[in-house]
Amino acid sequence: MALQVASEVVAEVASEVTADVTAEASAVLKKVPSRVGESGSTLGLNWLKGYLDGVASGISVEQFLRKLHHDLEGSLALRCSELFVFDSEGHLVHAGGHGLSMEEIRKVRLGRDSLHPVSDAARTEDVLVITSADDFIQRYPALKQSSQLASPEAGPAIYLPLMSSGVVDGVFAMTFSKSRVIQWSDERSLIELLEVVARIAQLILQRSTNQSGFSTPEQDLSGLTSVGLSDRQIVIAKMIANGMTNRNIAKELGFSEATIRYETIKLYERLRVRNRSHAAARIHQLGIG
Repeated sequence: MALQVASEVVAEVASEVTADVTAEASAVLKKVPSRVGESGSTLGLNWLKGYLDGVASGISVEQFLRKLHHDLEGSLALRCSELFVFDSEGHLVHAGGHGLSMEEIRKVRLGRDSLHPVSDAARTEDVLVITSADDFIQRYPALKQSSQLASPEAGPAIYLPLMSSGVVDGVFAMTFSKSRVIQWSDERSLIELLEVVARIAQLILQRSTNQSGFSTPEQDLSGLTSVGLSDRQIVIAKMIANGMTNRNIAKELGFSEATIRYETIKLYERLRVRNRSHAAARIHQLGIG
């Protein structure tokens, strides 16, 4: 798949969507895997552009993933696709998806140390592959009675940590029917496809949060002080906007990492955001990044 074609698609996208989406589209298109066809999927540049057009028109994460399942139903045997992000208290919560029951979604509020594949992917910052329902039960026996992923109909699953400025923002999970067999050695192209899909889902969530979760421009005129941040939180906010990690912030300011983590959680609450990338976007919007 020639990457120069991607630039032509981006140019076309540029005439139809806003500048911020165009920038994101460029980043996504540069990551289009050249070997995705080996997995039997139908991903192509036109396919991807169609989804990016959907982002521009304001589709939800659920709508995007429902369409994805429909488009790839015959080639990938998809069962569930779910996006998890950190809330203001540092727990991983469900942020949209397709295939998981509402009963199970309501149960999901995970810490980094929870016994769950989503937590493991976030904690290790590495892709986690579960090969079958039996593999899932062996690794997570406590979830045998409470998770759809342990049902006889469940197949392999892939959990992909979502990174932003070197920090995990969330996890994207895709599970398949039991007819699908995953072997890590020859499924790298499937992981690459998952990375592109996850990035689009993350983009949709960020845009919806920006549009519905932020205060009005009139409320933003006073900058960070308008949302009630302390002097310390303002300093930390600027560092977050500059891409610094909690560890680096703690070292720079002479505090413990636990203190910075606590201040960051309070910062999220004040800014009414769910994770670090949303916080950085909000801080820049307030004009003090």
